Parts: sequence; C-alpha cells; structure tokens
Amino acid sequence: MDPFARVIGSLVIANWSWGSMRNTGGILLDMNPDRRMSENVRHIIQDNGDTVLDLHVWRVGPGHMSVIA
Repeated sequence: MDPFARVIGSLVIANWSWGSMRNTGGILLDMNPDRRMSENVRHIIQDNGDTVLDLHVWRVGPGHMSVIA
C-alpha cells in the first residue's frame, strides 16, 4: 500500500506543478497579455507626435497593467 500511496502522491504533485508552470510561465517570459492594449497605448503615444521604439506592457495584478515606453 505504501508504494501505491507514493505513486498517487507523486502524480498529485506533478499535476500541481504543471498547472503552476502554465499559470506563471507567461508572466516569467514577459508575455504580452493583450495585443489590443499594446496597440492602443502605442497609438495614443504616437498620436501626440512621439515615436515608440520599445514598448513593454505587462500585468502587475488582477485588472492592473503597467507600461514602459
């Protein structure tokens, strides 16, 4: 029974770690969560006569975004 419990425990931990990697992978790789938001920010800045060379938009919390341009 003990080896069976270890196998079940390892499967539970593997499932949890896979879900954790999927949820945090985009954040760690600086993935852009919303392309339309990036394009809107780019157009707002460029409509004022400036040029955007590098734009980073990322989620800093639920419903909160941050921009470096």
